[in-house]
Amino acid sequence: MIGTKYIFFLFLCAVLGSACNKKTTTDNATNKTSKARMIEQTISPIGSWTVISFPPDPKLSKPNTNQKSYIVTFDSDNSMALTLDVNTCGTSYKVKDDVITFQEGMTCTEACCDSKEANFLTRQFKGSLKYSIEGSMMTIKTDKGPIQLVNNKDGLIGTSWTAVSYQSTKSDEATKFEKKYRLHFDKNRVNLNLDVNSCNTEIIYAPHLYTFEMPKPMGCTRKCCDSKEGIALMNSLTGKIVYKKTENQLSLTTSTQEIIFVLHKEVIEE
Repeated sequence: MIGTKYIFFLFLCAVLGSACNKKTTTDNATNKTSKARMIEQTISPIGSWTVISFPPDPKLSKPNTNQKSYIVTFDSDNSMALTLDVNTCGTSYKVKDDVITFQEGMTCTEACCDSKEANFLTRQFKGSLKYSIEGSMMTIKTDKGPIQLVNNKDGLIGTSWTAVSYQSTKSDEATKFEKKYRLHFDKNRVNLNLDVNSCNTEIIYAPHLYTFEMPKPMGCTRKCCDSKEGIALMNSLTGKIVYKKTENQLSLTTSTQEIIFVLHKEVIEE
């Protein structure tokens, strides 16, 4: 009888031991999965980003409600550049898990001339800050509040396009442009090269909404000599415009028509 109880006791221990080992293995697997997910979520910030919002300077009695867009570039050599109104400032950075650590003190190309909000933004990139990236959006948490940025992979700044066709919202057919007109996007301005004239105006980007706004009509180098279709193209590029960008094509939708552009280098290669 005692032998039977002893055998049963050994059997029970074996079963419990197996269950414990299985639980330990499961826990280890779960931990590895959790760590893998953390690694997947820690996406590299390397690339070009546009700051779309940042905390206001508490020292200003009337914070600016119409913040400008500033460009932040994280390079693979662990250098970071911030393009402001006048200056380009830079420092070095390191990434570990979900934290970016910036070297104290940015160096800038000049010692003056940027706005108060730009200088305030510059001072926020210091110490160790938590960050997260979801899709094309990055959030950097500072002690004054979050800085939100959108990836410029789908952005327009620095790109050039050639107008191909336009189509009225009331028409089913597109009309091809007879001549080539080049559209170039800079940080704060957009430039349009027509037959004779070079025209430009101020531009305000909202890349997180895939829109931009040109609040003022374009000004040109001369007052004559361009084709009717060129002038019509220039006049249509005003106000708020919705854009859709692929690798080689850009679609601009205004209040009255859709205008199709192709990447400028694609036209040169033809």
